[in-house]
Amino acid sequence: MDLKSLLSTIRKPKTGRQEIEAALAKLDIDAAERAAEDLEAERRDLLVSGDDKDLAAIEERITAANRVIERSIAMRRELEHRLADIHTEEIEAERRARFEAAKAATVEAGKALAKYPGLARQIVDIIETVAAAEVAVEAANKQLPVGETILRSAEHIARGLGGAPREIVSEERIEKWFYTDAAAAWGAVQEDQVSSIKSSDDGSIAETAKAVVFGRRTGELVVDIRNEGQPRRYPVEKKTVLRTVFLEAQGADQVTPLAAAIRLPALPAGAADLWAPCGPDGLVTSIGQQCHRVVEAVAASRATSTQKPVDKRADRQRVVKETILDDDQAGEEAA
Repeated sequence: MDLKSLLSTIRKPKTGRQEIEAALAKLDIDAAERAAEDLEAERRDLLVSGDDKDLAAIEERITAANRVIERSIAMRRELEHRLADIHTEEIEAERRARFEAAKAATVEAGKALAKYPGLARQIVDIIETVAAAEVAVEAANKQLPVGETILRSAEHIARGLGGAPREIVSEERIEKWFYTDAAAAWGAVQEDQVSSIKSSDDGSIAETAKAVVFGRRTGELVVDIRNEGQPRRYPVEKKTVLRTVFLEAQGADQVTPLAAAIRLPALPAGAADLWAPCGPDGLVTSIGQQCHRVVEAVAASRATSTQKPVDKRADRQRVVKETILDDDQAGEEAA
């Protein structure tokens, strides 16, 4: 252990965390104490075998060894104290940086909040414009001009909520076999039964008079349902069918309109909201309905927003507290 280099580190006016931790790692008080104990044992031997000169020399070494121990302990205490101070300073620096960042963020937040009233009023203007348009659309759709179709809601269009009409994907003409006569109510012949049909067109059976008269392609479905060797015969005819594939019509989605979903509170405590959800029973049930209530609510909100905020301090409870002072306190109060 090089106490001289450690002392030079400690005696610097300013030491950093790394220097202090390195110095603490080099301090070995246990080794110093073991060295002193070894010298004490050697002194005890010299009390018997040595002379006064030898005793004086060993005692001087013991004194020096004890000084090393005391100095090492004092150095450790000083280094740990400095390390604690550095830790406190680091914590304080971290807190200070966080505090200053929060102050700066608060300033920016104040600037942002200063924009809020104007932006909120713009949103209210949008709500009013949409509601006024909905009122106009509702009135126009009740008495449409000749040749015009129903107008769609602007909010439905903007939010992609409009429904879709039935859309034809494809159309084609196909030939299908159908039961006739007594079995006509059964409709089309099942696909797996078509191969069992004997058509009058292919000469497999005689063409019926009915087929000649009406120009229909007729035939018989011959099936042995029970596999008894006694098939049953059902008259059938081939018809031309128009097969249409389409996408079914879709109604418009029903969602809460903006006027009923948005709430814009005023910043000052006690001031009326810049906008609150409105409509029948406090909500507009669907887009395009009761929009005259929205227009009325906008006008009402603008009237109340000009009122001054209520002073909440007037509602605070007034408390009277009386404390009995002893003689010494009374004398101090009088002085």
